[in-house]
Amino acid sequence: MEIKRLRLHIVELNIEHDRAVKMLKNEIIRPRTDINTRPNDWHEVLRAICQVTDQTPDMIISKSRKRKPMFARHMFNHICRKRLGMTFMEIGTIVRCDHSTIISSVREFGDILSTDKEMQKQHAQVHTILHAVLE
Repeated sequence: MEIKRLRLHIVELNIEHDRAVKMLKNEIIRPRTDINTRPNDWHEVLRAICQVTDQTPDMIISKSRKRKPMFARHMFNHICRKRLGMTFMEIGTIVRCDHSTIISSVREFGDILSTDKEMQKQHAQVHTILHAVLE
């Protein structure tokens, strides 16, 4: 009886694996979001934020909940959305989050920006750098 259950479980796992592989192949062939449509813009935003906040790109893109990388990530999401007009899905693809997380991040940074003087200063510095680079 146990052997039958194990065989059934193996078959189910194989079916699930095949489904995942097929989905990944489709994603490679026809990606939902083309992050290369604006390669220079978001790279420049990331570079400017790294320069101002003394964070590395890996720290900003990471899932870290430490204050500095998290606020830098929120700033990146906010600027990509508000200044570059990127969709939540495009930003989420870059930072490896789903769109609802990006929506929350953009809102949260707007709240932070209205109260935190240091963030306002850093945000202004990033925009100054971006104005020189992107304009």
